[in-house]
Amino acid sequence: MATPTIIDDAEVERALAEDKVCARIMAKQARPQGGDLVGVRLNLNIWKSRKVPVQTLHKGNGAGKHRQNAGFFNGSVLWYQKIVVLRDAFFNVGQIGREKIAAGTESKHPIASVDGVLVDTDAPSFEGLEVRFEPHATHLFVTLDNRAVRWAEEVTVYAHRCYLRGAILYHTEMTAPPKAGPSPSIAIL
Repeated sequence: MATPTIIDDAEVERALAEDKVCARIMAKQARPQGGDLVGVRLNLNIWKSRKVPVQTLHKGNGAGKHRQNAGFFNGSVLWYQKIVVLRDAFFNVGQIGREKIAAGTESKHPIASVDGVLVDTDAPSFEGLEVRFEPHATHLFVTLDNRAVRWAEEVTVYAHRCYLRGAILYHTEMTAPPKAGPSPSIAIL
């Protein structure tokens, strides 16, 4: 697998500084530290307005619901980063929100996140299994051959992709959250 083309740090910093919400949140200096539980998702506002891939980091909680298909994508926003590495990562999608987006009754908004323990690293790896999520096509995070992913030992999140390493668990009919509504999904259980 080839390393993705990585956007320049200056472009990311400029996009964050020009977005009033992002600038306000970053001014609080609530940056999570390595070992913190967080949810990660692509920042849709920055992506739509500037085509700059930036990840939003949401505050996690210790209740463990992220292990049962309830992501942190609606939690408090703590920080923004270009690339995020997590361990013990769960791939979560809010099924009702996904169905509304897939059906065209709502525009894209936060409905999914990769939830796990933040790894503090200056050298993220892009090795491993490539995974994506597109709510118009699938109700779960999937590999490039459409196998639904539940958990990974380690993951790097950048732009629209996740790169999984170590042990990986796939969803089965017993572990996958029920798909809400009639919109089709390419996910294979």
